Amino acid sequence: MIHDHWFNVEDVSHDAAGGTLSVTFTRPSETAEKTSRRILFFRRVCVPITEWSLEIGNVETYTLKETEGIGRYDFNELQFSEAERTLTVKTGVPLVFQIRVSALDVTVRETGTVVAEKVYTTL
Repeated sequence: MIHDHWFNVEDVSHDAAGGTLSVTFTRPSETAEKTSRRILFFRRVCVPITEWSLEIGNVETYTLKETEGIGRYDFNELQFSEAERTLTVKTGVPLVFQIRVSALDVTVRETGTVVAEKVYTTL
């Protein structure tokens, strides 16, 4: 659900009092595709690009170190070490992003905010 989607490190927010960490990213909406026009056999399709949030609960501490200093990274996978109670965000571009939690609580949700629209033509 988050693999190959991109986020900015400035969109990582931590609420220490609430024990939550969220990462905002964008991706095509799963439910809102619409055909805007048909021309012969072709149709023009518009897909809203919406804001999503990776939300992690029970956060004790986290480390985010930009070794490359580019600001924008892609999600590759999330790895959880139960022994260390650490969730590691793996990216395609090197980044140190580890979250120590008291218990695993991860949610991905669509916020409903449309930030752009992707338009393409298909048969």
